[in-house]
Amino acid sequence: MEKKLYPSAGTSRAIFRTTVLCVLCVLTALLIAFWATRGVEVVICNKTGEELQSVRIEFTGGTKTVPTIEPDGVFRTRITPAGESHLELTYTHVSGKEFSKAIGVYFEPGYGGAVFIELLPNRALRFEDNIRLPRWW
Repeated sequence: MEKKLYPSAGTSRAIFRTTVLCVLCVLTALLIAFWATRGVEVVICNKTGEELQSVRIEFTGGTKTVPTIEPDGVFRTRITPAGESHLELTYTHVSGKEFSKAIGVYFEPGYGGAVFIELLPNRALRFEDNIRLPRWW
């Protein structure tokens, strides 16, 4: 019996199919990773010592709401604006008084990163952002 030096045509097709399948899986994973990181993540930490009610984050093209944030509670959401945008944060104190604050950040569609907002006693707040320009690679 003579040993074949080259694989049969069936083996070549199987290797080709496996390679194509692996490439498609990698491309799919990259696309999912790209789309999953779109938008800006907003994180609100309630350090007021009081429950906050009717918390709203408004931006160009949308609003995100949460009914309550408990003391020391955290609310996270991802937003994708429809155009040039900043953030407006509105909430109702347990006393029933509504407060609204503009958050000094700027972003557009395609931007990424996060904004961390810490609500403090006496209606004070501080924020930090690491918003970044879109990646076009």
